[in-house]
Amino acid sequence: MSDLPVEISPVIPADWGKRLKEFIASAKTEKEDEHDRRAFFKSYIMEGVFGINARYIDYEKDRVDLYYAGVLIETKAKLDRASKLDGLKKVKKYLERRPNARLCVVTDLITFELYKPEDVRRTPEEQLETLEPFKVFSLDVKEEGESDEAYARRVFNELYLMLYPKETNLKPEPDVIVP
Repeated sequence: MSDLPVEISPVIPADWGKRLKEFIASAKTEKEDEHDRRAFFKSYIMEGVFGINARYIDYEKDRVDLYYAGVLIETKAKLDRASKLDGLKKVKKYLERRPNARLCVVTDLITFELYKPEDVRRTPEEQLETLEPFKVFSLDVKEEGESDEAYARRVFNELYLMLYPKETNLKPEPDVIVP
């Protein structure tokens, strides 16, 4: 069902900066477990910010990890060496059921590590620890000299491009709505 062509909103909500801070604070709360944070990401970010219809977001079979429009998202409570390796092993197994996956993500929902499915597939399981992501971004890292507005826009763009459901070499530019 989630392989259907669907669109996501390229419009940055006027309250995106506030939403981003709320999400980061919630994701860093020790009280919330991985499943709660994943559900919050799905509802607050994927559905609430990007307008993705919930019917297009799948949970991995026998798991609760997310799959949307070719993006396989393996979530971990924390993203250390051991959990990253565990995540990559699970992604490798999920790819057997998701031959059309176009992107694999291992994340603690603060830091996102992006992998090409073909790289994960061709790397033997015993060598997955050496596999490097082709892109990494963090929701809570503000670059030196970056304004709050530029930071919020950059993070929105990173998430948007990660979730964007079409193969594209163009960088879609989101629009900003000012209240």
